[in-house]
Amino acid sequence: MSEIFLQNKNLEKISNVVSIVCQEDGKFDWTKGYGYQVFTQNLSVEQQPTNVYFILDTHNQNAFAHWVFENFVYLQLFFQVKKSYPEAKIVLYERKDYKYLFLENNGVAREDIVEAKDVDFQYLTLNNQPVEQRNCSPNLVFFHPYASLNNQTIEDFHLQAILSYDQFIQNLPKEKTIPILYLPRGEKENFAGLDRRYIIQKDCKELVTQLGGGILETDTNTDLFKQIRLVRSAKIILCDYGSNLWVNGFFSENAHILFLNIGWRQEHNIPYYGFLYSLIHEKNKNMYNILAERSDESVKPTLVYHSFPYVKNTIETILRTA
Repeated sequence: MSEIFLQNKNLEKISNVVSIVCQEDGKFDWTKGYGYQVFTQNLSVEQQPTNVYFILDTHNQNAFAHWVFENFVYLQLFFQVKKSYPEAKIVLYERKDYKYLFLENNGVAREDIVEAKDVDFQYLTLNNQPVEQRNCSPNLVFFHPYASLNNQTIEDFHLQAILSYDQFIQNLPKEKTIPILYLPRGEKENFAGLDRRYIIQKDCKELVTQLGGGILETDTNTDLFKQIRLVRSAKIILCDYGSNLWVNGFFSENAHILFLNIGWRQEHNIPYYGFLYSLIHEKNKNMYNILAERSDESVKPTLVYHSFPYVKNTIETILRTA
């Protein structure tokens, strides 16, 4: 087999892929490469490929906001590949409903999506797993550019991809204005170790209903563009810190955003999150960090949490003065 390290700034095209090995976070200098080693079999590059694949998922594919901003923002490159190779298919490392929601609502047919288990090459293995020597069907595999949100340097190509998606969102229509929209934290497909519940979540739902607002359960939502229109139409958005804020805040415009939090502030020490926070803040009227208690043993005793009456008063004050 031949070994190739991918560079991270361009759409890459490689023939006869046998294995894709993903470097583990913290063990790879993302500024010098892509994070992938690609192993190929020794077939003639002129041989007609049996399959054409576009690798969408990268290292952090199992964390929602990472997937949106590190992978999904390059979807237009797949459509470019599709023009030259109509048979091309997107390859996902594993099934997540949010991936299908974003892809199918943005013009990707279900039959054009396959998962790692459905291809005959070894895909996204960890460093401690051996690379298999196998015979695969002749293939042509495309890789989009990549940079992690955890990087300490913002890459221009990545910034442009995010801003291009932002421009697309800003051109979408809105729904009829609603006073407040609550997006409770989902209960499925959360990144392991970061699954959290807030004690005041039930009270928040009851308050929003009383105020004539809307509640959008993202776990059961099947219409991405309806979600975006609702978010863009709300005077007040109530969500939680993390992917909920990064993605739905990214969709929002001209709103007051209240986010429930346990004290995390990624935007203070990670440049990409600082950029996203600033972008969200610039598009909206104000942002409120609500320290909310979690219903688990990881509550930090040094924090003074905001009570539900404080949240209620903040929301009612905004509605009176907005």
